[in-house]
Amino acid sequence: MANDDVFEALIKTGFSYDSTAAPPEVLSQGFSSTNLGSKIDDYGENHNEFTDYIIKMWGTETQTESFLKNSLFKKNCPDSYITKFTQPFKIKSLIEMPNNASMSDYASVTTMRTVLEKGIAEIKAGRNKPYFLNTGFHQEGDISNKIPIYDFINSITKEEMEFVEFKTVNEASRMIV
Repeated sequence: MANDDVFEALIKTGFSYDSTAAPPEVLSQGFSSTNLGSKIDDYGENHNEFTDYIIKMWGTETQTESFLKNSLFKKNCPDSYITKFTQPFKIKSLIEMPNNASMSDYASVTTMRTVLEKGIAEIKAGRNKPYFLNTGFHQEGDISNKIPIYDFINSITKEEMEFVEFKTVNEASRMIV
């Protein structure tokens, strides 16, 4: 979880991208600019202080506590908080590649498909090309946390594949101007 100090350290040490931003709405159903939500993720699992941290760090409010300070992100994020549709943005020289489709440990195939379908619609309308969908899973998680990624990839139709390119976050970050 990258707070202002982490962003500054990444920039100072020459990192070109970060991919820690995550949409609070995936970890807290009902999250919005006026509601912190239920703290229940897409799978119906209730979370602990980790959810509070995500909501505070990537949510709608500017945080001033040192370990949560998020003014650099808030100043540069076009959406003002991370959503399922937030696209990459720059924080000084660093590119934030948000996990807009979240991690499959928390995000359902439905969430990933929602982001994919929105991206395809944006591309077809000529408004946003390329459109980035960033998802993954925690390496240390068990196989059940990885199944949604496989199911999501298998759900992509032949027609949708016309609009899809699989890239690593590193490769995708190099496409950002």
